[in-house]
Amino acid sequence: MQQEKSIIGETRIRLPISGRIRPGLKALTKKAASNPEAKKIYDEGVEAGLPFEDIERQIEEKTSIKGALAPKNTPFFVVHRHDFVVPETADRILDLYGEDRGDGVKRLYRFPVVFIADHWLAAIPHALRCFTSSELKYWSEYAKDGRRLCKTYGEVEIDPRSKRAKRVFGGRPVVLRKENDGLCDPNDCPEYQARQCNLTGEFLFFIPGIQGAGLISLPTTSFYAMNYARGKLEMVAAMRGGRIAGLMNGKPFFEIGKRLHEISMLDPETGEPRKVSQWLIELETTLDPVSLMRPGDEHEAAALLGCAAPARGSEPAALPAQTAENATAEDAPEDVADAPTPREALAEENPANAKSGDGGFSLKDRRKLVRDLIRASGLEMDEVVAYANAIYGEGWGKDPERIERVIDELDPIAENPSLASAWREKARAVASGGGSG
Repeated sequence: MQQEKSIIGETRIRLPISGRIRPGLKALTKKAASNPEAKKIYDEGVEAGLPFEDIERQIEEKTSIKGALAPKNTPFFVVHRHDFVVPETADRILDLYGEDRGDGVKRLYRFPVVFIADHWLAAIPHALRCFTSSELKYWSEYAKDGRRLCKTYGEVEIDPRSKRAKRVFGGRPVVLRKENDGLCDPNDCPEYQARQCNLTGEFLFFIPGIQGAGLISLPTTSFYAMNYARGKLEMVAAMRGGRIAGLMNGKPFFEIGKRLHEISMLDPETGEPRKVSQWLIELETTLDPVSLMRPGDEHEAAALLGCAAPARGSEPAALPAQTAENATAEDAPEDVADAPTPREALAEENPANAKSGDGGFSLKDRRKLVRDLIRASGLEMDEVVAYANAIYGEGWGKDPERIERVIDELDPIAENPSLASAWREKARAVASGGGSG
């Protein structure tokens, strides 16, 4: 798809966020908890549903205690009205997915999610980030050559005539940090060693049944949680032809919950490893692996092609005894080697329509040819449909010119199934945003 030029298109797209689900609570530190005034402000603020940032600011103003709150690990997620653009969204989430586990309070322990794109980085964006009290100071980004860079905001130029800062179109300039030649090296970074720069990320998703065009964010600083989720997303993508976004059979197939894990941490005082128990965010699939390994539904895929699907319970097409990668010319029986190609077979079935090559084939003929080529090449219907949707646009199965381009791609694979592996690599690159190859 050709990208149109746009004034606002030159800057990085920031996906709209409609609200945030918090991974846990903030509680009073030992010092703050011993102060009656701080404890009163905290209890009243929590009762009123105030943001923890506001509670902490009030405690500092009235007691001079700085950093009065610290994160508290909990087995549930926190859903506050003030964290959503439309406060009623928080109520709706708890109504649909909240649970009362015996203490009289409905809390969010587990909920289904739907991701917007097929690359795991779109589902869990993250970076090393250093914040001051008022802004983001430094952050990491990867260069095209794989180097991890440390970036910051450049100085805004002063207009010599007005003696005022120039207006900057598109936001403040972003530059490489001067130290370390702009490279991000946590082991040699004073901010990282001082715990001012940390790994921060978020899960971005939709929740079924929750209205609104914006994504919902679940922030996290846990390397373990993000790394585990990455592994799960890549596994599912491998089983579903690169697909992790959307629904399967009309239903979400991921859910987010928490599980108690024992993890290793380095003691900041001694540097020695120690085991601690923590509730970590856990991404899970809601379907069994067998159903994931047969992605999509043959009726749904056939509908995208605009043709009839095979009847349920019908006998499947015979599969070769060997994989395409292991087969050789000597392994092929003579009758198979001499068999007509799907295009030739179609021409024999419809001699009146095959006027010049395949130029006279009807749209119905071409759809049948696509199915036959997919079967002959050893590919799956759903992976071809997904790839063609990305390259030629949805509805290609109803357009003679576009469906012919799909046929042209499938023809050589049907004649030589050993090419299927290379085609799948290209399809995966397309699914992950790597281009049309």
